[in-house]
Amino acid sequence: MPLNPPSYLGQDVWYSPSVYVNQVPVALWQPAVPQPSALHSLPVIPSPKYELTQQQIALATSDQNTLYHITDANGNTTYVPKGTPGATAEGTAPSPDSLPGQMNGPTATQVDAAAAGQGGYAAFIGNMNKVLSEARGGAWRGGETNPNIQQMLSTTGISSSSVFKHNPEHSYWCAAFAGWMLKISGLKYTVGAKSGYCSAGARDYINFGQSIDTKDPHKWRQGDVAVVASEGNTSSGCHVTFLWSYPGGGWYKCLGGNQGNTPGDVCLAGYQIGSFKYIGRAWDDPGRQLPSSPSS
Repeated sequence: MPLNPPSYLGQDVWYSPSVYVNQVPVALWQPAVPQPSALHSLPVIPSPKYELTQQQIALATSDQNTLYHITDANGNTTYVPKGTPGATAEGTAPSPDSLPGQMNGPTATQVDAAAAGQGGYAAFIGNMNKVLSEARGGAWRGGETNPNIQQMLSTTGISSSSVFKHNPEHSYWCAAFAGWMLKISGLKYTVGAKSGYCSAGARDYINFGQSIDTKDPHKWRQGDVAVVASEGNTSSGCHVTFLWSYPGGGWYKCLGGNQGNTPGDVCLAGYQIGSFKYIGRAWDDPGRQLPSSPSS
């Protein structure tokens, strides 16, 4: 069968971006074994552990808090109605300190004491480049079974059973990945205001840091926190990621976790300007302009 990156489902071979024979790219008959991420060796204090209740899980995976999307071969993501063939479902976890039956709760931001002073924004961009390079080599592929994702969840204190596969379609670990990247880079990340639990809820990154105009891309910078949702969709669900580049054509590339097709990956995904619900940053560095390279 022909190769079809970045989708790895229903194929006889596994696409590899880094395996060549006589300078010709080749495929693997078995999936590559994920290599340990170098980012797990950074100094960090693990967040307190918590697990969503069954009521919170039911709320996270309900229709009112679920988005459905399709990611094409170019990595561009389009939100679609429930029931669209080939669509991937993504829930949104409630705030750690939300009351029973509610999505929102009081949140705050904090900086990891061990990671503080590790370089701030510059270290963050460096760490993002590292995770992107690792992801292109297959280190973050495979969802729940991937040891790097499990270690990331352990560092943020979010239990794997809270964010994976409560029905055959759902997973929602984008906020855990966002919090982890900010945490290990010595930047502010979102926690429950009372509990201090690292948030697994993408909605909790709405109003994160300084608000940036979602309709003015000239003000956007690489690494800005971006909350995306389906424009016109009745779902309350959303997804959190990081702005990364603008190769043109109306699609802004974002680097984040639980992106692409089931079971989710760390990768670049494209979103159109109308998909951005909130953009913010919580660091003093003015940031870098969005690169125009499609491979960035």
